[in-house]
Amino acid sequence: MEFIIQFIVALFATLSFAVIFSAPKKELFYCGFTGALGWIIYYIMVQFDMGVVFPSLIATLCLTIMARIFAAARSMPVTVYLLSGIFPLVPGAGIFYTAYYLFTNDRALSSSKGIETFEVAGAIVLGIIFGFGIPQSLFNLLKPKKKMNYLNYVKFAIFCARSSRYSQRSIFSISCPSRSSFSFVSSFNLPKLVAFFTISSSISESLFSSFSMSASIVSYSFCSL
Repeated sequence: MEFIIQFIVALFATLSFAVIFSAPKKELFYCGFTGALGWIIYYIMVQFDMGVVFPSLIATLCLTIMARIFAAARSMPVTVYLLSGIFPLVPGAGIFYTAYYLFTNDRALSSSKGIETFEVAGAIVLGIIFGFGIPQSLFNLLKPKKKMNYLNYVKFAIFCARSSRYSQRSIFSISCPSRSSFSFVSSFNLPKLVAFFTISSSISESLFSSFSMSASIVSYSFCSL
């Protein structure tokens, strides 16, 4: 009965934290379930006198895997479930007691609580890293199969036909103030221009970074001679 109460309390606490983080309403239950799963695993392992560091690692690993399962199955970002689900395992009490013992001049307890808090934080980070180390291809098997929509193919064919018809026009028709030219720009030319300049800027930025890196390597080699 105690485990059920702990699970329900952790579920509602995580759900409330997901509301604060503006998670989608349809995903609130799954966020709460992720946090409750991590907390109940941590709580059971602590009851068996396993300390707090190793249970934090295992619980974080399990909730990270569950967050990735929900993200793949429901086509949502994994952070929706992970950020709220990690809330019950964050060592807030350890940080509080570390500061409390520090202000009461109890250096021994402050040091022990501080070291324990850092160990728990490191275990949480390692649990997330191990959870994301699992190949994404395994989680992609849970993605729902998209139904074939033939209307999208018809729309794409119409778009290609219009594009081939407008390809003979000059791209500088944007300067013409007529109504037809503005409709033409809004339907075809302007997105193409934006995409072109975006790709060009990214390519030039990568070329500039590689050129500056090569120049720095050459200058360093000349200085080391």
